[in-house]
Amino acid sequence: MKGVTLFVVFLFLVSFCAAVPEIKFQINSFQPTQTIIGTINNFDGELIREDLKIYEDRREVFFERDLAKINGTYYFYIIPPKEGNFSLKIENVLYNSSSGIASITLQKDFNVSKKINKNNKTEILTIRPGLYVGDSPMIDLINSGEEDMNLSIETFFISMSSGSDRRISDGLPSGFYFLTINSYEKFVIPIFNYGSTNSSYAENGSTLTNNYSGCLSVDENISLTHIVDKNEEYFINIENNCNFSLENITISSEFENIMFGNELLDFMPDEIKNVSLYSDISKSGVFDLNIDLAYENEKLGQAKITIFSFKNETSATVFNQTYNNPTKLSCEERNGTFCTQEQSCSSDNYDYYPENALLTCCFSDCVSINSLINWNNVIVGIVGVLIILGILYLLYRRSNKIKNANPEEKFKELDKRYQKSISGKKK
Repeated sequence: MKGVTLFVVFLFLVSFCAAVPEIKFQINSFQPTQTIIGTINNFDGELIREDLKIYEDRREVFFERDLAKINGTYYFYIIPPKEGNFSLKIENVLYNSSSGIASITLQKDFNVSKKINKNNKTEILTIRPGLYVGDSPMIDLINSGEEDMNLSIETFFISMSSGSDRRISDGLPSGFYFLTINSYEKFVIPIFNYGSTNSSYAENGSTLTNNYSGCLSVDENISLTHIVDKNEEYFINIENNCNFSLENITISSEFENIMFGNELLDFMPDEIKNVSLYSDISKSGVFDLNIDLAYENEKLGQAKITIFSFKNETSATVFNQTYNNPTKLSCEERNGTFCTQEQSCSSDNYDYYPENALLTCCFSDCVSINSLINWNNVIVGIVGVLIILGILYLLYRRSNKIKNANPEEKFKELDKRYQKSISGKKK
Protein backbone atom coordinates (compact mmCIF):
# COMPACT_ATOMS: atom_id res chain seq x y z
CA MET A 1 0.00 0.00 0.00
CA LYS A 2 2.83 2.35 0.84
CA GLY A 3 4.41 1.63 -2.55
CA VAL A 4 1.16 2.56 -4.32
CA THR A 5 1.00 5.86 -2.44
CA LEU A 6 4.57 6.74 -3.37
CA PHE A 7 3.83 5.88 -7.01
CA VAL A 8 0.81 8.20 -7.07
CA VAL A 9 2.88 11.02 -5.56
CA PHE A 10 5.57 10.39 -8.18
CA LEU A 11 3.05 10.57 -11.02
CA PHE A 12 1.69 13.83 -9.60
CA LEU A 13 5.16 15.38 -9.43
CA VAL A 14 6.01 14.20 -12.96
CA SER A 15 2.76 15.62 -14.36
CA PHE A 16 3.35 18.90 -12.50
CA CYS A 17 6.87 19.22 -13.82
CA ALA A 18 5.70 18.24 -17.32
CA ALA A 19 2.98 20.94 -17.49
CA VAL A 20 3.67 22.96 -20.64
CA PRO A 21 3.46 26.77 -20.45
CA GLU A 22 0.48 28.22 -22.31
CA ILE A 23 -1.15 31.57 -23.13
CA LYS A 24 -4.79 32.06 -22.11
CA PHE A 25 -7.17 34.89 -22.95
CA GLN A 26 -10.06 35.83 -20.65
CA ILE A 27 -12.51 35.92 -23.57
CA ASN A 28 -12.51 34.47 -27.07
CA SER A 29 -13.77 37.29 -29.31
CA PHE A 30 -12.00 40.60 -29.89
CA GLN A 31 -12.74 43.93 -31.56
CA PRO A 32 -10.51 46.83 -32.60
CA THR A 33 -9.43 48.95 -29.57
CA GLN A 34 -11.00 46.43 -27.17
CA THR A 35 -8.64 45.51 -24.33
CA ILE A 36 -7.52 41.87 -24.36
CA ILE A 37 -6.47 40.51 -20.94
CA GLY A 38 -4.74 37.19 -20.40
CA THR A 39 -2.28 35.06 -18.41
CA ILE A 40 0.80 32.94 -19.07
CA ASN A 41 0.36 29.73 -17.14
CA ASN A 42 2.79 27.03 -15.98
CA PHE A 43 5.80 29.28 -16.33
CA ASP A 44 8.07 30.52 -13.58
CA GLY A 45 10.87 32.10 -15.59
CA GLU A 46 11.55 35.77 -16.21
CA LEU A 47 9.82 37.80 -18.90
CA ILE A 48 9.68 41.47 -19.81
CA ARG A 49 7.17 43.43 -21.89
CA GLU A 50 9.34 43.26 -25.00
CA ASP A 51 9.07 39.45 -24.91
CA LEU A 52 5.43 39.80 -25.97
CA LYS A 53 5.61 39.92 -29.77
CA ILE A 54 2.61 40.31 -32.05
CA TYR A 55 2.65 39.27 -35.70
CA GLU A 56 0.31 39.89 -38.61
CA ASP A 57 1.23 37.07 -40.96
CA ARG A 58 5.04 37.15 -40.72
CA ARG A 59 5.35 40.87 -40.05
CA GLU A 60 5.75 42.05 -36.49
CA VAL A 61 3.27 44.77 -35.48
CA PHE A 62 3.30 46.89 -32.38
CA PHE A 63 0.20 47.13 -30.17
CA GLU A 64 -0.18 48.86 -26.83
CA ARG A 65 0.71 46.11 -24.33
CA ASP A 66 2.11 45.39 -20.90
CA LEU A 67 3.07 42.45 -18.73
CA ALA A 68 3.58 41.94 -14.98
CA LYS A 69 4.33 39.04 -12.66
CA ILE A 70 2.08 38.99 -9.60
CA ASN A 71 2.21 36.19 -7.01
CA GLY A 72 4.03 33.90 -9.43
CA THR A 73 1.64 34.37 -12.37
CA TYR A 74 2.24 36.51 -15.44
CA TYR A 75 -0.65 38.78 -16.44
CA PHE A 76 -0.71 40.79 -19.65
CA TYR A 77 -2.97 42.98 -21.77
CA ILE A 78 -2.87 44.14 -25.37
CA ILE A 79 -5.05 46.62 -27.31
CA PRO A 80 -5.33 45.84 -31.04
CA PRO A 81 -5.93 49.05 -33.03
CA LYS A 82 -7.40 47.40 -36.15
CA GLU A 83 -9.12 44.34 -37.57
CA GLY A 84 -7.17 41.33 -38.82
CA ASN A 85 -5.66 37.95 -37.98
CA PHE A 86 -2.78 38.11 -35.50
CA SER A 87 -0.50 35.90 -33.42
CA LEU A 88 0.83 36.60 -29.94
CA LYS A 89 4.22 34.94 -29.54
CA ILE A 90 6.74 34.48 -26.72
CA GLU A 91 9.87 32.90 -28.15
CA ASN A 92 12.38 30.52 -26.51
CA VAL A 93 10.53 30.01 -23.23
CA LEU A 94 12.45 27.65 -20.91
CA TYR A 95 10.51 25.35 -18.59
CA ASN A 96 10.87 22.13 -16.63
CA SER A 97 9.65 19.18 -18.67
CA SER A 98 9.51 15.51 -17.64
CA SER A 99 12.83 14.99 -19.41
CA GLY A 100 14.54 18.10 -18.04
CA ILE A 101 14.87 21.71 -19.14
CA ALA A 102 13.07 22.33 -22.44
CA SER A 103 12.54 25.31 -24.71
CA ILE A 104 9.30 26.26 -26.45
CA THR A 105 7.82 29.17 -28.40
CA LEU A 106 4.40 30.02 -27.08
CA GLN A 107 1.90 31.17 -29.69
CA LYS A 108 -1.75 32.24 -29.46
CA ASP A 109 -3.59 33.06 -32.68
CA PHE A 110 -6.56 35.43 -32.54
CA ASN A 111 -8.88 37.30 -34.83
CA VAL A 112 -9.93 40.92 -34.39
CA SER A 113 -13.16 42.01 -36.08
CA LYS A 114 -16.11 44.25 -35.33
CA LYS A 115 -19.31 42.75 -33.91
CA ILE A 116 -22.61 44.40 -34.80
CA ASN A 117 -25.38 44.28 -32.18
CA LYS A 118 -29.15 44.20 -32.69
CA ASN A 119 -29.19 47.98 -33.20
CA ASN A 120 -26.66 47.65 -36.05
CA LYS A 121 -23.98 49.31 -33.91
CA THR A 122 -20.73 48.25 -32.23
CA GLU A 123 -20.12 47.90 -28.49
CA ILE A 124 -16.42 48.24 -27.65
CA LEU A 125 -14.85 48.87 -24.25
CA THR A 126 -11.26 50.07 -24.03
CA ILE A 127 -9.65 49.61 -20.59
CA ARG A 128 -6.37 51.41 -20.13
CA PRO A 129 -4.30 49.94 -18.57
CA GLY A 130 -5.58 46.38 -18.62
CA LEU A 131 -3.48 45.58 -15.52
CA TYR A 132 -1.87 47.72 -12.86
CA VAL A 133 1.05 47.42 -10.43
CA GLY A 134 1.92 50.47 -8.32
CA ASP A 135 0.79 52.69 -5.47
CA SER A 136 -1.75 54.97 -7.23
CA PRO A 137 -4.15 52.88 -9.33
CA MET A 138 -5.83 54.76 -12.15
CA ILE A 139 -8.01 52.90 -14.65
CA ASP A 140 -9.57 54.67 -17.65
CA LEU A 141 -12.69 53.24 -19.25
CA ILE A 142 -13.46 54.42 -22.79
CA ASN A 143 -16.57 53.66 -24.80
CA SER A 144 -14.93 53.17 -28.19
CA GLY A 145 -18.06 51.78 -29.85
CA GLU A 146 -21.03 53.38 -31.58
CA GLU A 147 -23.61 52.27 -29.00
CA ASP A 148 -24.21 53.84 -25.60
CA MET A 149 -22.90 51.41 -22.99
CA ASN A 150 -24.09 50.32 -19.55
CA LEU A 151 -21.65 48.55 -17.26
CA SER A 152 -21.33 47.56 -13.64
CA ILE A 153 -18.26 47.65 -11.39
CA GLU A 154 -18.85 45.53 -8.32
CA THR A 155 -22.20 46.91 -7.03
CA PHE A 156 -21.97 50.20 -8.87
CA PHE A 157 -23.49 51.02 -12.24
CA ILE A 158 -22.28 53.41 -14.92
CA SER A 159 -23.80 54.55 -18.20
CA MET A 160 -21.41 55.80 -20.89
CA SER A 161 -22.40 57.46 -24.14
CA SER A 162 -20.48 56.65 -27.30
CA GLY A 163 -17.01 58.24 -27.23
CA SER A 164 -17.15 59.12 -23.52
CA ASP A 165 -14.64 58.03 -20.88
CA ARG A 166 -14.63 57.46 -17.11
CA ARG A 167 -11.70 57.27 -14.72
CA ILE A 168 -11.66 54.91 -11.74
CA SER A 169 -9.09 56.08 -9.18
CA ASP A 170 -8.32 57.14 -5.62
CA GLY A 171 -10.64 54.61 -4.08
CA LEU A 172 -9.26 51.24 -5.08
CA PRO A 173 -8.29 49.00 -2.15
CA SER A 174 -4.69 48.03 -1.43
CA GLY A 175 -3.19 44.62 -2.02
CA PHE A 176 -3.71 42.24 -4.91
CA TYR A 177 -7.23 41.79 -6.24
CA PHE A 178 -9.27 41.63 -9.44
CA LEU A 179 -11.49 44.52 -10.52
CA THR A 180 -14.48 43.00 -12.33
CA ILE A 181 -16.32 45.02 -14.97
CA ASN A 182 -19.50 43.58 -16.47
CA SER A 183 -20.69 44.91 -19.81
CA TYR A 184 -21.29 43.16 -23.14
CA GLU A 185 -18.36 40.98 -21.93
CA LYS A 186 -16.91 40.30 -18.50
CA PHE A 187 -13.50 41.95 -17.98
CA VAL A 188 -11.36 41.04 -14.97
CA ILE A 189 -8.49 43.48 -14.38
CA PRO A 190 -5.59 42.33 -12.14
CA ILE A 191 -4.49 45.13 -9.82
CA PHE A 192 -1.66 45.10 -7.29
CA ASN A 193 -1.95 48.28 -5.26
CA TYR A 194 0.75 48.68 -2.63
CA GLY A 195 -0.46 52.17 -1.75
CA SER A 196 -2.98 53.25 0.91
CA THR A 197 -6.41 51.71 1.38
CA ASN A 198 -9.58 53.69 0.74
CA SER A 199 -13.08 52.69 1.71
CA SER A 200 -14.91 53.15 -1.58
CA TYR A 201 -14.42 53.27 -5.31
CA ALA A 202 -14.22 56.71 -6.83
CA GLU A 203 -14.82 58.28 -10.18
CA ASN A 204 -12.88 61.38 -11.17
CA GLY A 205 -11.93 61.92 -7.54
CA SER A 206 -15.46 61.61 -6.14
CA THR A 207 -17.37 58.73 -4.62
CA LEU A 208 -18.87 56.51 -7.27
CA THR A 209 -22.62 56.03 -6.91
CA ASN A 210 -25.24 53.95 -8.62
CA ASN A 211 -25.92 55.41 -12.04
CA TYR A 212 -28.86 54.01 -13.98
CA SER A 213 -28.79 56.83 -16.53
CA GLY A 214 -29.48 55.61 -20.05
CA CYS A 215 -30.93 52.28 -18.92
CA LEU A 216 -34.60 53.01 -19.55
CA SER A 217 -36.29 53.81 -22.83
CA VAL A 218 -39.95 54.55 -23.49
CA ASP A 219 -42.16 54.37 -26.57
CA GLU A 220 -41.69 57.42 -28.78
CA ASN A 221 -44.46 59.62 -30.21
CA ILE A 222 -47.18 58.40 -27.87
CA SER A 223 -50.64 59.83 -28.62
CA LEU A 224 -53.84 58.96 -26.76
CA THR A 225 -57.50 59.63 -27.50
CA HIS A 226 -59.59 60.60 -24.48
CA ILE A 227 -63.29 61.24 -23.78
CA VAL A 228 -64.08 64.07 -21.34
CA ASP A 229 -64.86 62.96 -17.76
CA LYS A 230 -64.27 59.32 -18.66
CA ASN A 231 -61.59 57.64 -16.54
CA GLU A 232 -59.79 55.58 -19.18
CA GLU A 233 -56.84 53.18 -18.90
CA TYR A 234 -53.91 53.26 -21.33
CA PHE A 235 -50.63 51.36 -21.59
CA ILE A 236 -47.06 52.38 -22.46
CA ASN A 237 -43.97 50.18 -22.89
CA ILE A 238 -40.85 50.85 -20.82
CA GLU A 239 -37.67 48.85 -21.55
CA ASN A 240 -34.63 48.22 -19.36
CA ASN A 241 -31.67 48.32 -21.77
CA CYS A 242 -29.12 47.41 -19.08
CA ASN A 243 -27.79 43.96 -18.31
CA PHE A 244 -28.54 44.36 -14.59
CA SER A 245 -31.72 44.75 -12.55
CA LEU A 246 -33.26 48.11 -11.70
CA GLU A 247 -35.25 48.55 -8.50
CA ASN A 248 -37.46 51.27 -7.00
CA ILE A 249 -37.83 53.25 -10.22
CA THR A 250 -40.48 55.97 -9.84
CA ILE A 251 -42.81 57.07 -12.63
CA SER A 252 -44.60 60.42 -12.41
CA SER A 253 -46.11 63.28 -14.40
CA GLU A 254 -46.51 66.98 -13.68
CA PHE A 255 -49.99 66.75 -15.23
CA GLU A 256 -52.43 66.25 -12.34
CA ASN A 257 -55.03 64.48 -14.51
CA ILE A 258 -52.67 61.54 -15.17
CA MET A 259 -52.39 58.66 -12.66
CA PHE A 260 -50.42 55.41 -12.83
CA GLY A 261 -51.37 51.87 -11.93
CA ASN A 262 -48.03 51.49 -10.14
CA GLU A 263 -45.74 54.43 -9.35
CA LEU A 264 -42.82 52.22 -8.16
CA LEU A 265 -41.33 49.82 -10.71
CA ASP A 266 -38.71 47.04 -10.74
CA PHE A 267 -37.05 45.76 -13.91
CA MET A 268 -35.15 42.58 -14.66
CA PRO A 269 -32.23 42.83 -17.14
CA ASP A 270 -33.54 43.63 -20.66
CA GLU A 271 -37.14 43.47 -19.42
CA ILE A 272 -39.99 45.34 -21.14
CA LYS A 273 -42.85 46.39 -18.86
CA ASN A 274 -46.36 47.30 -19.98
CA VAL A 275 -47.24 50.15 -17.58
CA SER A 276 -50.83 51.36 -17.16
CA LEU A 277 -51.91 54.97 -16.78
CA TYR A 278 -55.29 56.64 -16.32
CA SER A 279 -56.68 59.97 -17.48
CA ASP A 280 -59.66 61.93 -16.11
CA ILE A 281 -59.40 65.16 -18.14
CA SER A 282 -62.56 67.26 -17.75
CA LYS A 283 -62.35 69.39 -20.91
CA SER A 284 -61.71 68.97 -24.62
CA GLY A 285 -58.47 70.02 -26.28
CA VAL A 286 -54.90 68.88 -26.94
CA PHE A 287 -52.61 68.26 -23.97
CA ASP A 288 -48.87 67.79 -24.42
CA LEU A 289 -47.20 66.36 -21.29
CA ASN A 290 -44.11 64.54 -20.02
CA ILE A 291 -43.82 61.31 -18.06
CA ASP A 292 -40.63 61.13 -15.97
CA LEU A 293 -38.71 58.05 -14.81
CA ALA A 294 -36.33 58.52 -11.89
CA TYR A 295 -34.23 56.71 -9.31
CA GLU A 296 -33.70 58.56 -6.01
CA ASN A 297 -34.41 61.93 -7.70
CA GLU A 298 -32.03 61.15 -10.57
CA LYS A 299 -33.92 61.44 -13.85
CA LEU A 300 -33.41 58.35 -16.00
CA GLY A 301 -35.74 58.96 -18.91
CA GLN A 302 -38.72 60.88 -20.17
CA ALA A 303 -41.64 60.13 -22.46
CA LYS A 304 -43.62 62.80 -24.30
CA ILE A 305 -47.34 62.09 -24.64
CA THR A 306 -50.00 63.97 -26.58
CA ILE A 307 -53.58 63.50 -25.38
CA PHE A 308 -56.46 64.44 -27.70
CA SER A 309 -59.51 64.99 -25.51
CA PHE A 310 -63.04 65.01 -27.02
CA LYS A 311 -66.49 65.74 -25.59
CA ASN A 312 -68.07 62.54 -26.93
CA GLU A 313 -67.35 59.22 -28.61
CA THR A 314 -68.56 60.47 -31.98
CA SER A 315 -65.96 63.22 -32.17
CA ALA A 316 -63.24 60.76 -31.15
CA THR A 317 -64.35 58.23 -33.78
CA VAL A 318 -64.31 60.85 -36.55
CA PHE A 319 -60.88 61.98 -35.36
CA ASN A 320 -59.43 58.46 -35.40
CA GLN A 321 -60.83 57.83 -38.88
CA THR A 322 -59.55 61.05 -40.42
CA TYR A 323 -56.50 62.25 -38.43
CA ASN A 324 -53.92 60.26 -40.42
CA ASN A 325 -56.05 59.77 -43.52
CA PRO A 326 -53.90 60.64 -46.58
CA THR A 327 -57.02 61.71 -48.53
CA LYS A 328 -58.15 64.10 -45.82
CA LEU A 329 -58.57 67.66 -47.10
CA SER A 330 -56.28 70.26 -45.60
CA CYS A 331 -57.47 72.77 -43.02
CA GLU A 332 -57.33 75.52 -45.64
CA GLU A 333 -59.23 73.44 -48.20
CA ARG A 334 -61.99 72.96 -45.63
CA ASN A 335 -62.11 76.75 -45.07
CA GLY A 336 -60.66 76.33 -41.61
CA THR A 337 -58.03 78.28 -39.68
CA PHE A 338 -55.38 76.99 -37.31
CA CYS A 339 -55.84 78.62 -33.90
CA THR A 340 -52.61 79.37 -32.07
CA GLN A 341 -51.90 78.00 -28.59
CA GLU A 342 -53.01 81.39 -27.22
CA GLN A 343 -56.37 80.99 -28.97
CA SER A 344 -59.39 78.73 -28.75
CA CYS A 345 -62.05 77.80 -31.26
CA SER A 346 -65.29 79.67 -30.46
CA SER A 347 -67.37 76.52 -31.19
CA ASP A 348 -67.04 72.74 -31.05
CA ASN A 349 -66.65 72.64 -34.83
CA TYR A 350 -62.89 71.93 -35.13
CA ASP A 351 -60.41 69.22 -36.16
CA TYR A 352 -56.74 68.23 -35.68
CA TYR A 353 -53.94 67.60 -38.17
CA PRO A 354 -50.68 65.60 -37.65
CA GLU A 355 -48.47 68.42 -38.96
CA ASN A 356 -49.90 70.76 -36.30
CA ALA A 357 -50.83 68.31 -33.56
CA LEU A 358 -51.05 70.92 -30.81
CA LEU A 359 -53.19 73.36 -32.85
CA THR A 360 -56.87 73.12 -33.71
CA CYS A 361 -58.23 73.66 -37.20
CA CYS A 362 -61.26 75.82 -36.38
CA PHE A 363 -64.28 76.11 -38.72
CA SER A 364 -65.72 79.11 -36.89
CA ASP A 365 -63.67 81.87 -35.22
CA CYS A 366 -60.39 81.69 -33.28
CA VAL A 367 -60.83 83.67 -30.06
CA SER A 368 -58.04 84.82 -27.75
CA ILE A 369 -58.04 82.80 -24.56
CA ASN A 370 -57.49 86.02 -22.60
CA SER A 371 -60.70 87.49 -24.03
CA LEU A 372 -62.88 84.61 -22.88
CA ILE A 373 -64.24 86.42 -19.82
CA ASN A 374 -66.82 84.86 -17.52
CA TRP A 375 -69.37 87.73 -17.38
CA ASN A 376 -71.39 86.12 -14.59
CA ASN A 377 -68.38 86.31 -12.33
CA VAL A 378 -67.74 89.91 -13.40
CA ILE A 379 -71.34 91.01 -12.64
CA VAL A 380 -71.32 89.27 -9.25
CA GLY A 381 -68.04 91.02 -8.46
CA ILE A 382 -69.38 94.48 -9.39
CA VAL A 383 -72.58 94.03 -7.34
CA GLY A 384 -70.52 92.92 -4.38
CA VAL A 385 -68.33 96.01 -4.60
CA LEU A 386 -71.38 98.33 -4.81
CA ILE A 387 -72.98 96.72 -1.75
CA ILE A 388 -69.80 97.16 0.25
CA LEU A 389 -69.53 100.82 -0.82
CA GLY A 390 -73.19 101.44 0.16
CA ILE A 391 -72.69 99.96 3.60
CA LEU A 392 -69.58 102.08 4.15
CA TYR A 393 -71.52 105.25 3.11
CA LEU A 394 -74.38 104.58 5.54
CA LEU A 395 -71.97 104.01 8.38
CA TYR A 396 -70.24 107.29 7.54
CA ARG A 397 -73.53 109.27 7.59
CA ARG A 398 -74.59 107.74 10.84
CA SER A 399 -71.27 108.52 12.48
CA ASN A 400 -71.63 112.23 11.58
CA LYS A 401 -75.06 112.46 13.31
CA ILE A 402 -73.82 111.07 16.58
CA LYS A 403 -71.73 113.69 18.35
CA ASN A 404 -70.53 113.92 21.93
CA ALA A 405 -71.80 117.48 22.76
CA ASN A 406 -70.94 119.18 26.15
CA PRO A 407 -73.73 120.60 28.59
CA GLU A 408 -73.37 124.25 27.43
CA GLU A 409 -73.95 123.30 23.81
CA LYS A 410 -76.96 121.19 24.78
CA PHE A 411 -78.46 124.22 26.71
CA LYS A 412 -78.02 126.53 23.71
CA GLU A 413 -79.67 123.95 21.46
CA LEU A 414 -82.66 123.65 23.85
CA ASP A 415 -82.98 127.44 24.17
CA LYS A 416 -82.99 127.81 20.39
CA ARG A 417 -85.75 125.24 20.06
CA TYR A 418 -87.76 127.01 22.85
CA GLN A 419 -87.47 130.44 21.23
CA LYS A 420 -88.56 128.95 17.95
CA SER A 421 -91.60 127.37 19.53
CA ILE A 422 -92.65 130.65 21.27
CA SER A 423 -92.34 132.69 18.11
CA GLY A 424 -94.58 130.17 16.41
CA LYS A 425 -97.33 130.59 19.01
CA LYS A 426 -97.34 134.41 18.76
CA LYS A 427 -98.27 134.13 15.16
